[in-house]
Amino acid sequence: MFQLKQYSHARRYFREIVDTDPRAAVAINAVSKLYDIEREATKAEMDTEQRLKLRKDRAPPILEALRQWLGQVIQKEPPKSGLSKAARYMVNQWVALNRFLEDGALPLDNNGSERGLRVIALGRKNYLFAGSEAGAKAAATMYTIFGTCSLNGVDPWAYLQDVIQKLTSGWKMSRLPELLPPVWAQQQTEQSNA
Repeated sequence: MFQLKQYSHARRYFREIVDTDPRAAVAINAVSKLYDIEREATKAEMDTEQRLKLRKDRAPPILEALRQWLGQVIQKEPPKSGLSKAARYMVNQWVALNRFLEDGALPLDNNGSERGLRVIALGRKNYLFAGSEAGAKAAATMYTIFGTCSLNGVDPWAYLQDVIQKLTSGWKMSRLPELLPPVWAQQQTEQSNA
């Protein structure tokens, strides 16, 4: 299994020093160009093969220029300087950082996943005091529902209002799968289009 490194982390090291060393903007701008390519692919609703082709067409010149600049920084800068440390990090992670050129489904970063996990990390101590095992299970169920709503672009409040109303109105247990957020979202879209 290979490791996927994040351009957002590599770029952060340069952002931390750009105020004191404006030369760091070279790396920041190069990474921004890679994100521009990703935004273009997303806006055009490209599938993974089209995205990969776009990346392979547009990213290599950016990456080559960045790689050369990083090499120059490492050769000329004192090893303990912030710019040198940031450049060394990126060079040491170069293969992993560029895995996105091997598979159109691989993102430049996993910021979305990290944002999703932040909820759990921030509430970790609170979960110790769920009150009971049943309370902890109820909390886990709600987090799952909210997470699934988020992944499917569903407003959790509207979803819960509708589902609770249906359940209290005698919704048949055999039809519970129809109330899952992705199915519910599709039904809402079909109703609004009708």
